[in-house]
Amino acid sequence: MRLVDPVRSRLSIPCEVIAGDEVGIVSGLADTNVLVSMGFTQVMSEASPNLRLVQVPGAGLDRID
Repeated sequence: MRLVDPVRSRLSIPCEVIAGDEVGIVSGLADTNVLVSMGFTQVMSEASPNLRLVQVPGAGLDRID
């Protein structure tokens, strides 16, 4: 994904940046604390018990289950 390197370069704390579609990242969400995604599904919610922050850029709730 073309945004991974620019995002990583702006982070001041060590973290793992995972890029993929909503289906492809589900397996990596178990230990995730912060998620920035273009959508947030029920499956993603169930796969991420440690989430503290979810950011879905945009207006409205169209892409949030």
